[in-house]
Amino acid sequence: MKIYPLNQFLLLKKNTPSGVFAIYLNIAIRTTALSLVNIFIPIYLFLEAQSYFGNDIIIGLYGVAAYYFIDRLAALIFTVPAAQFIFHFGFRGSIFLSNFFLVLTLVFLNAAAHNPIYFILAAVAGGAVTPFYWIAYHTIFAGDGIIDNFGQEISRANIISSLAYVIGPGLGGVIIVFYGFPVLFVSALLIVLLSGLPFLFAPNLPQKNHPVSYPEILEWLKNPSHQNEEIAYFGRHIFEIVGGFFYPIFMFLIAKSFERIGFLTSLSFLLGIIATYFAGRAGDKYKGPWLLKFGSLVTFFIWLGRSLTTQFWQLATLDLSMKSLGAFYSVPFDSMTYQRSRNKDENVLTFITAREIIVSFVYFLTFFIVGLIIPFDWRWKGIFGLAALGSLLSIKMWEKED
Repeated sequence: MKIYPLNQFLLLKKNTPSGVFAIYLNIAIRTTALSLVNIFIPIYLFLEAQSYFGNDIIIGLYGVAAYYFIDRLAALIFTVPAAQFIFHFGFRGSIFLSNFFLVLTLVFLNAAAHNPIYFILAAVAGGAVTPFYWIAYHTIFAGDGIIDNFGQEISRANIISSLAYVIGPGLGGVIIVFYGFPVLFVSALLIVLLSGLPFLFAPNLPQKNHPVSYPEILEWLKNPSHQNEEIAYFGRHIFEIVGGFFYPIFMFLIAKSFERIGFLTSLSFLLGIIATYFAGRAGDKYKGPWLLKFGSLVTFFIWLGRSLTTQFWQLATLDLSMKSLGAFYSVPFDSMTYQRSRNKDENVLTFITAREIIVSFVYFLTFFIVGLIIPFDWRWKGIFGLAALGSLLSIKMWEKED
């Protein structure tokens, strides 16, 4: 196994399969756009729900949960059609179509400030983005990547993403304060339009795949050899749902400032870049479960700490810790996912598509549980405790069925 020095690690095309290199360029552009808005969209939904239906934290949280429930329901409906589209028309068409839906999402979110029906349209369009982009993304990595260097390829992608997040959230917070959400959404939209261009020069079809069908997906999900993977995906995405949709609102309630949230997020990603680089090297060098177990335990305790947070300095300390140490959770998990998809004697596209279906059901169950928790005063302890449990369940990725 070759360990690349840092200058080769970052973006030298000669060390990178062409499909993966196109992903790197796409990430650099697409994430620049998303880094402006991602941390603020849940807060926007929270505040708009309160403005339409009543100034109450419970109403705001239910509004956020309802939006992302519709988003994921649309994602589930589009999942198998997206996989079939990728097989017949290739990655390029899928990426460009996902960009079209992403542009619609931003347009509808902006319009929703004047008519709440656009929130539903935005959620449906956002749900369509997920399978058309992420199935293509993961299948390119799993099918075109170098299996012994998955850790470095994943961490390279994460570093490129994090570089955008070093600037984007801070800039996004400033834009909101001085110009408002409409200018923020338009700025992100214009950058999204450019992000599909790298795929004009990339391979268009996945290798060694056949069309995905509903019976094949069902057979995959019922296969006992996939049980631990399914549990691990369940845990990982509880972590991501809470971290992506509810934690930003918690940040806003404590920080009470878009600029503070933006600049804290930017600083956290700056520290995360360094950790991600070393996590990728460690993930390829040491193949055992210890790295994922370490990352899972660390993030478990950080989530528990967040449940007790009441001051901004506590929030900042734990956020910086999560971004820097969380790489030792996410990188080995994703690396193992791609290795499993290649090591098993099965269709890579089917593997990734089945994974997305599992994720959809994780969303539905998580939102159901969170919905039960929201009315209580201990809501944040319960929600963050759920994310902590997800960290521990992720360890199942390293356990194999007999």
